[in-house]
Amino acid sequence: RRSSPPPITDASPAPARSASDTHCNTMTKRATDSSTEERWKGDRFVARLAKGTPFVIGEGYVFELERRGYVQAGAYVPSVVIEHPQAVKQLYTEYTRAGSDCVLALTYYAHRQKLAVMGLEGRLEEINATAIRLAHEVADEYGVLVVGNTCNTNAWEVDNEAAQAAVKAMFVEQVAIAKQGNCDVVLGETFDFFAEAMCALKCIKDAGMRAIINLAIHSNGTTFDGLTPADACKQLADAGADVVGVNCARGPNTILPLVAPIVAAVAPTPVSCVPVLYRTTDAHPCFQTLRVLDANGALTAQRAFPLDLDPHVCTRAEAAEFAKRAVAAGAAFIGTCCGGAPHHVRAMSMALGNKPPSAAYDADMSKHVHFGDNDEKNKKGYRELYAAEAVRAAEAAAATSAGGAGRRRRPGGAWARPRRYGAARRLGTRRGFVLLCHRGTGERGGAGAVVAGQASR
Repeated sequence: RRSSPPPITDASPAPARSASDTHCNTMTKRATDSSTEERWKGDRFVARLAKGTPFVIGEGYVFELERRGYVQAGAYVPSVVIEHPQAVKQLYTEYTRAGSDCVLALTYYAHRQKLAVMGLEGRLEEINATAIRLAHEVADEYGVLVVGNTCNTNAWEVDNEAAQAAVKAMFVEQVAIAKQGNCDVVLGETFDFFAEAMCALKCIKDAGMRAIINLAIHSNGTTFDGLTPADACKQLADAGADVVGVNCARGPNTILPLVAPIVAAVAPTPVSCVPVLYRTTDAHPCFQTLRVLDANGALTAQRAFPLDLDPHVCTRAEAAEFAKRAVAAGAAFIGTCCGGAPHHVRAMSMALGNKPPSAAYDADMSKHVHFGDNDEKNKKGYRELYAAEAVRAAEAAAATSAGGAGRRRRPGGAWARPRRYGAARRLGTRRGFVLLCHRGTGERGGAGAVVAGQASR
């Protein structure tokens, strides 16, 4: 650890710790009286991989911090590290409590090329060193690894030796700070160009550090310099990468098919699969190409990336399913990239049989006032409410099929136009709740589908 790290100046108080945080079957606090020399002898990263259980990494910080109001969309430069360090430490803590096996230092896009966009290249060392120091503070508390980070520079140019030399200098600069900060391993990620990934790998290995190298595979299915993911990862593994794989760009559905060919090509090198947490499809395999959804849930021609992706975010159940499928396909290193949040990390970790600290607060719907086991009166009321909704929905569907075209009968049989509320219409109220019935017939609900939920039988 650096002897004189920059002070934390954010006024926000440190998060309070609950008793549940001290009881966890996958994370135990490291002894506080161990010396730096004792702590760093041996290779903790290799020891962790040797356990043979999947490694979970929580990342996607810049998107999450943008949502929280600390990072500017567009630039996505992590100036938050020095402007609001407590926000960074809080996020580190949340991901770690959710089950991340490491704290990834927020140095993504903290290289010279990106920092220059915000006029911060003069504070490069401060930003990188502070991010790593904050990572150690959380990692020490929860007994997990610290991972340094470098990434695509957006400055790599094929057949341009001057540009490539400049990129190499950026990697050397960040890796040196990661080594001085006692990171267990360095993650180089989101590389569109295989050659840039190889350059990063060589810089990490030349510094005597362990390396995880992840490629970003876009819609064409290859790196920008034309290699398949399997071929590129094979060459990276042969060059000494400790873990190879893919991250970013693709969501769970479209990144998973890449895993098995990589596993077959690089065995026994561990394989990484870290998707964005968006519902990408065969038609739109990368989240940069997803389209805005209109009020009825239909795709429009407008690009959703990056500010209108919310309707495409994966659920925690989808995150859990991804974790199981990725491990079944042979991945040993999984996690969350852009769009991911702590609840996704927890879902992945728990799906793999872990019980991270925040598992103490996993959902228990048996305690819910209306859907739980403890209040028969309230449950009866909700059953009646949903039964009434079902009747009204069936009547509306029958009216539409009879040619009512979105109208409903008034008492006495006359047709009347319903009140419109976006893509829904008001059916009535009960116990203070407005009942809405979806009027569309698209994939998000047939004619008369109940918005609030399925009616009790």
